[in-house]
Amino acid sequence: MKNELVHYLKKISCMIEQGLRANSLDLSGGQCFIISYIHKMGNKVNQSELENVFGQRRSSISSLITNLEKDGIIERLESLEDKRKKELVLTEKGINQYKIIRNNINRCENKLTSNISDDDLSTMLKVLTKMIDNMKEGTNQ
Repeated sequence: MKNELVHYLKKISCMIEQGLRANSLDLSGGQCFIISYIHKMGNKVNQSELENVFGQRRSSISSLITNLEKDGIIERLESLEDKRKKELVLTEKGINQYKIIRNNINRCENKLTSNISDDDLSTMLKVLTKMIDNMKEGTNQ
């Protein structure tokens, strides 16, 4: 069972990413998650926060943000609290993309969790949380 765990997690991850990009969204899974997170946080997000939340390197997040900005989905605004920082804000196009992404997330979650009891889902979330914590141990994430 242990030898197959990574395979199953990767397979589910790929299927989720495909589900997020449904409805002809021309975005990567990473871009979808960034858009969703910015919306969730009420447009008060900076790049270093995204690096920490998603456990990604600065260059990877920077590339995703640059492409989202180039596509008119987000814009970088000067922070009112710290002039040295830029806050990432969804544009009107970004908000419209978020609505599609949210629908795709709901559809994915419904599909993933169908025929699974609430108790089993609760157990799974506890186990996944422990796995995430295990992977963080000894790293800079």
